Amino acid sequence: MQIFSANLLERLDRRNHISAEYFLRPEFDMTIVPAIKHNSGAIGLWETLNYIIRELVNYDYEYFIFCEDDHTFTKDYSKMFLEHCINNANQLDADILLGGISWFDIAVQASKNLFWVNNFSGTQFVVIFKKFYQIILNVNDFKVTDSADHKLSTLTDKKFIVSPFISIQKEFGYSDITSLNNEIGRIDYLFEQTSNRIELLKKVKLFYFSNS
Repeated sequence: MQIFSANLLERLDRRNHISAEYFLRPEFDMTIVPAIKHNSGAIGLWETLNYIIRELVNYDYEYFIFCEDDHTFTKDYSKMFLEHCINNANQLDADILLGGISWFDIAVQASKNLFWVNNFSGTQFVVIFKKFYQIILNVNDFKVTDSADHKLSTLTDKKFIVSPFISIQKEFGYSDITSLNNEIGRIDYLFEQTSNRIELLKKVKLFYFSNS
């Protein structure tokens, strides 16, 4: 699986972390990409994603994975499970598949392990399908007030998340993108709460399905 991880050159701690995440996972062909620096971390991340799609992605592949350097695999990750979810997402005509998110507004269960999602936060592990590449590259109105996750939310209705999550963000005590995430414990709390919301939606669906 073709995967690109964005990393600021001076963030050696993050580079060591992401390298370790993939070291014993030969299913991934991982490339660390020097992130584009900008006064706005969000703009830098978006420009880096565009650079990856424009210059580095092998268009013979049906998808690639975009990864931030704070991505961390959960205990629920396995090669077989990820491949199953990617195949399932492709059957659902997905544009993106998210390995885990820290927030969402609306979600609907689409299959056993996939939820359709409306707006979301979290781009630390994103499967991007080929038919969506040009849509991203066509964006010419990314502003200082935007973020990569919210911009992706507006570009397509065909977005899904994996459940259970296979990816969360590691706490480093600082964020290169969102200053709100500098508070210790905030990232872990957000992912835990969002995962719990997804599990609750599963239980609600199961309850009404079994009683219908």
